[in-house]
Parts: sequence; C-alpha cells; structure tokens
Amino acid sequence: MGNPAYGADSKIITDTKEIRLFVDTFNSALIGNKIDSKDIGVASASYYYFYFNDELLAVFTFNFNGNDTNIIWHNNNYYCVNYDENLKTPFELYRNSNAEVIIVDERGNKMERPQE
Repeated sequence: MGNPAYGADSKIITDTKEIRLFVDTFNSALIGNKIDSKDIGVASASYYYFYFNDELLAVFTFNFNGNDTNIIWHNNNYYCVNYDENLKTPFELYRNSNAEVIIVDERGNKMERPQE
C-alpha cells in the first residue's frame, strides 16, 4: 500500500477474463525453495480484493518482494513461488491490465498524489 503521504499505484480490474487469469495464477502457485534474506529487498504487502456484485468476497494479502511476485515472505522466511509455466505472475498480470492506474492511501482509499 505504499507511503501514506505519497500513496501507491493500484488498479480496479473488472474484466472477467483478467480476473480469471489472476485466480488461475494464484491457484497454480506453489511455495518453492527457501531464499536467504540477504538477497531480498523489503517491500510493502500486496493486497488483492475480490468483489462480486459490489460485495467483498475475499481479501488476500501477500508479502511479495516488491514487484517480484516470484518471491514471497511466508512463515518467517522468504521463498520462491512457482506458478504454472503457462501463466503470468501476479505482477505481470497487474502491469499488463488495461485498467486505469489510481492512487490509493494505506487503507485503499482513492487519493490525489501530492505534487512536488
């Protein structure tokens, strides 16, 4: 969710095909080998909110290594995440989505990014 004063990029993805790809990717994910923490950069958690007809169905929080969604903090250690080789990673799906980028605060509320 990023810096509360500066906000973080976010997208509201409503395309059902894109959502299906996210679900398929997350369902295919397997925790792999442990990674030494000295090789990792610390990043804020990634939040995925899933809605149906404006009703919140689920919130998933993942502590990926920033935009590198192939590394995750899990059970007090970093691990590789292995996805189905035919699928893109969550960050690739996010980046490639045609949804508009919005700026959100640490609670997920839309905000304006301060001008420098």
